[in-house]
Amino acid sequence: MPIGGVHCPAVRRLRHILISTTTVLSTLLCIATTALWLRSYWGTDCLSRRTPVASSPYAVSHYEHQIAWTHGEIRFSSGEQSYYLHSPLSDSAAPVTASAYWSWSRLGVGHWGWESPPAHSLRDRLGFQSYHSGLSTSFSDSHHDVDTMPAWLPVALFAIPPALFVRRRIRARRRAQTGHCRRCGYDLRATPDRCPECGTLTAATAGRRAPAAAPHRTPPEA
Repeated sequence: MPIGGVHCPAVRRLRHILISTTTVLSTLLCIATTALWLRSYWGTDCLSRRTPVASSPYAVSHYEHQIAWTHGEIRFSSGEQSYYLHSPLSDSAAPVTASAYWSWSRLGVGHWGWESPPAHSLRDRLGFQSYHSGLSTSFSDSHHDVDTMPAWLPVALFAIPPALFVRRRIRARRRAQTGHCRRCGYDLRATPDRCPECGTLTAATAGRRAPAAAPHRTPPEA
């Protein structure tokens, strides 16, 4: 990358490190989200953060934020859950003062909330829904606000940097094979050693200019 007409190797190295790091991280995230997407058709993976809230001696309540991969969707939900007890909690067992905690769980196919609500608009049919979910039983209550997105969307987004990396490598190889600069595509038939457009050395020139090892000298005999 030229700065003021001068090529700065440090900036080029930093740019290369940033691009390589982004590509590696995106590749790993693409693999992880692809696995979660495929697994969502055979069950639900949930990442939850629960914060205990004040409740009565006969109930345990907490506020929950959750991300769930379910049935080809990613569901972001937040709400309150309460569990009712047959006997009162003692003061020492009450979790009101406990801190928030994280948990990971998996549910099987067909659990409560497995199916999405019916789609009523194009946005819903594309997988972007917003709805309220609740369940009341004899021993629990839960109320959540849910927003969804298709599980393939983050896979596609994380796949962009690796795809661009592969595309650049293929394009650079084709340019080198046809006598063009592998960086900018300039025709190098008249200047085969260095690109006059961006200053990039060809592979052959860079190899010739590599510093050679210092010759070994035998110390003179006394």
